[in-house]
Amino acid sequence: MTNAENPPALSDLEREVMEQVWSASEEVSVRDVLNGINEANEKQRAYTTLMTILSRLEAKGMVTKRR
Repeated sequence: MTNAENPPALSDLEREVMEQVWSASEEVSVRDVLNGINEANEKQRAYTTLMTILSRLEAKGMVTKRR
């Protein structure tokens, strides 16, 4: 479990994903995050890549998944 004093280390892509999540005013979908990242970067990311990153972030306690 993580806390505010000891946040988990994030990769560059994980940080980009979290910036998209934090900047949203409401819940976001994988597609929302993907669109935001692909609009901001020249390198286009695949949907499955973002699914993997979000699964890792969930394991770190940074996001929660809702179906």
